[in-house]
Amino acid sequence: MVPAIIVYNLLSVVLLVFCGPPSGGHPIRTTLIKLVTNPLLIGCFAGLAWNAVGPTMPLAIERLCDSLGRMAFPMALLGIGSQIARTPFGGGSLRGALLSSVLKNVVAPLVGYAVARFGFGLEGMDLLAAVVLLATPTAVSSYVMADQMDCDSELAATAVATSSICSIASFGIVLWLLG
Repeated sequence: MVPAIIVYNLLSVVLLVFCGPPSGGHPIRTTLIKLVTNPLLIGCFAGLAWNAVGPTMPLAIERLCDSLGRMAFPMALLGIGSQIARTPFGGGSLRGALLSSVLKNVVAPLVGYAVARFGFGLEGMDLLAAVVLLATPTAVSSYVMADQMDCDSELAATAVATSSICSIASFGIVLWLLG
């Protein structure tokens, strides 16, 4: 998963620099600065470095990190909820979020199923795991990335919320058909 997270974040930064609001600087320089200062990438590389060096973590710090990790997702959803509370529904953000949710929760699992089943010959639990991963909601980190890159954080927050709701149906259908 770590390589996928790194590739996803690298591509996201590049895409958001070139498709986001103009920064006034040279796009390549801006991209490099955003890549070096991106907290998600810094976290991935710091974790890889820690694992490569291999020191054992003191138990107190390990428990603290475990507790913080368990709180991260609910706290991120609360933060996104506060953003959505300020977002007027029915506007462009909702339409864009619904479109992205259909692509994420309907189209991606269908295309992924076809590729996994017929392209790679996956069956059973391997096929189920691949399709379930494709049916997951939009990552909370997409909101963090959009907000940090001064892009449409309202759209990102609404997309996370709508895809979370849509994923209830997509998970149910995937598990019913493949489970």
